[in-house]
Formats: sequence, C-alpha cells, structure tokens
Amino acid sequence: SRSTALTDQGVLSLVGGMSDRPWDTTDAAAFLGGSLKAPETAPPCPQLRELDITFCPRTTYLATVALRRLLPALASVRRMPLWMTGENETPFDGKGRPKEVHKYWA
Repeated sequence: SRSTALTDQGVLSLVGGMSDRPWDTTDAAAFLGGSLKAPETAPPCPQLRELDITFCPRTTYLATVALRRLLPALASVRRMPLWMTGENETPFDGKGRPKEVHKYWA
C-alpha cells in the first residue's frame, strides 16, 4: 500500500536500532561508512524475507542498502512495482547502434 508517512527510521526499526530510538538516515550512513556498529541485539523480525516499500517516497536507497547489510536473510527490498522489473529496451538507438537495454531489479 502507499505510505507517505513511512520514513527511513520506520524501515530501520526492523533491525532494532539504538536503545532509545530506531536508526535514522544519519545512523545508516554512519554504519555504511564504518563508524557505527550494528545493534548487538537480535533483530525484531528475524524471519522477514521480503519488504515492499514501492510507494513509500520518504524512504531512501541509503536505508535500503543498510537494511540489506543488517538483515542478511532479507531476500528482497522492493522499491519499484513488480511490472517494472526486468529488461526494458529504450528508444535511444542512434545511427545504426543497437538499442540500449536497461535492467531493473526490485
């Protein structure tokens, strides 16, 4: 479903975060940069395998990358509709060159 209220902090609450609050975008950047350690507690959702945040515009790719590293059992974090997944030919062929093919994953 569409959520304009879900933010990086809400998504990152799936890994627990700090004792007083879930991680936010700044914490995710610090973790990915190596200056913040992952929470030592077990994640609240250890069986989570897929997360669909397709229509959640207040979440970022930074949080998605952090979430994938923090929850290695997570198979997919979907950020685009399923129908967009795959290979798409673009109309950018020019002067005898083959058309560009763009590949999109979740």
